[in-house]
Amino acid sequence: MTSTRPLWHNPDPIVRETYRAQTWLYLLSAPFLAMIQYAPFLAVKTFDAAAWVPALAAIIPASHLLALFFAGPIQRSDKTAWVVRPMVISSALFGLLFFVDRTAGWMFALVIILAQSLRAPIISAQSAIFRANYPPAIRSFAMSIPMAVQFLAVAAYSGLGGRLFDRSEDWVIPYFAVAGALGIGAAWAFRGVRVRAWPARAVPPPTEASVVTRPAAGTMVSQWAAMRRNRGFALFQWSYMFFGAGAVAITAVMPHYLNEEFQTGHESAALAINTIPMLAAAVTFPLWGLILDRGNPLIMRTVINGVWSLTPLLLFFARSLPGVYAAQLIQGLVFSGSVLIWWLGVNYFARREDVALFMALHQTLTGVRGILTPFIGVGLAHQIGYRRSMIFWFALMVIGFGIMLYEVIRERRAGALKTFSETEAGLDAATPVVTDRRAEIG
Repeated sequence: MTSTRPLWHNPDPIVRETYRAQTWLYLLSAPFLAMIQYAPFLAVKTFDAAAWVPALAAIIPASHLLALFFAGPIQRSDKTAWVVRPMVISSALFGLLFFVDRTAGWMFALVIILAQSLRAPIISAQSAIFRANYPPAIRSFAMSIPMAVQFLAVAAYSGLGGRLFDRSEDWVIPYFAVAGALGIGAAWAFRGVRVRAWPARAVPPPTEASVVTRPAAGTMVSQWAAMRRNRGFALFQWSYMFFGAGAVAITAVMPHYLNEEFQTGHESAALAINTIPMLAAAVTFPLWGLILDRGNPLIMRTVINGVWSLTPLLLFFARSLPGVYAAQLIQGLVFSGSVLIWWLGVNYFARREDVALFMALHQTLTGVRGILTPFIGVGLAHQIGYRRSMIFWFALMVIGFGIMLYEVIRERRAGALKTFSETEAGLDAATPVVTDRRAEIG
């Protein structure tokens, strides 16, 4: 049995190598993530591109929209390459910002959108790798520490950037360039990750859980059938659709909210947007990881949704920046658990050879709401007021909470509220033989 600690020196060579590479990947890619998240505020404050804020706020979730098109290639080819190559290309694009005029906000927005869009296959590929290489009993904790490191780095990079930008906005473009260079280093650190071979198994008759036998070869219609034939997965996605729409809308409205309500500078904005929530998330990642390894992900997500729904209420009532900081702190405390479930939740529904497909569907739906919600959100907030719009986002998040609560009740009545280890043992018992080109490891 694979030991859980210390992961950096784990006796299983595949766990050890994957964990080390993942830690470096997440640490060195943190500045890229920090600048992508901070780009909407820069569009308002520095590049005279306020009209581009919805698109920039949408780009992280919207970049997932293309993920479904990569599910097949990721499943049948070199999964590590689908992490490394898009990361190198997207990070290198930050160098184009040296040619962007500060008065041409559309050029700044175009580079940011293109750089993030090229990262569409990365998460699906990583999900398939982590499912293969990390045993379910330690997977959440193994994910939590590199993510904590990443969020700490995002908080630090954002805080330093905000301080530098308040002194001189001439630092903005070089700061992006450093983030791009470190992103290339992140890809280099991950280049040698191998994918554990899956042992051959006898193929029993198909079950309801085995949604598609070979998703990589299926049509788009057959891939979307996973939503129709797996009711639990469908409810999981409907909950994310409503709750995520509210959360994305808040992200899109936040730059305007901070600027209009409090006239914040770069340092205060960076503190609210990145530093406080990222620090809170970094501290709580290991705790949520341990809880997720030992508990049920649906129950954990329901609790997270309930607590996170307080954030828009606090933003509605905030009359000073400390009130905003408190709202962002609450978000950060549960955001870490939310991220883990966003990454790993599909393992509760998918057999291991279907993980890339389920994750691609999950990403694609994230992209759908990510494209639509920021434009709707900013438009509505412009009409009724940025502060008053927080009540609407609160209502959407409560609906998402209610759907997740219903799923927990439904699963509880069926006696199916299990851990990842228990669920995957049942799902993978029906796994057919799958061969990975890189999988030469016993």
